[in-house]
Amino acid sequence: MAFCSYGESWRQARRIYALQLFSLRRVQFFQSVGEEETAVVSRDALLGRGMTPKKVPAGELGVLSKRLVVQLVAFCFGDFFPFFEMDR
Repeated sequence: MAFCSYGESWRQARRIYALQLFSLRRVQFFQSVGEEETAVVSRDALLGRGMTPKKVPAGELGVLSKRLVVQLVAFCFGDFFPFFEMDR
């Protein structure tokens, strides 16, 4: 949702997220899961267990890092000025 271009599909997705995923009932339902995961992560951190994923080759790590940075800092003109966005 964070990287979607603003338009009708974005508005529909936001509506679904707001009404279905982030409703008070749904948040309360999954609250215990969040609490359990927080307890596991904090316990592992205290015990010194690493939270690192599988090892990634150095060359691939550079490519992944560059792609992430490009996605995070990419300027999408249509996001700031929706009336200039061309139909896709």
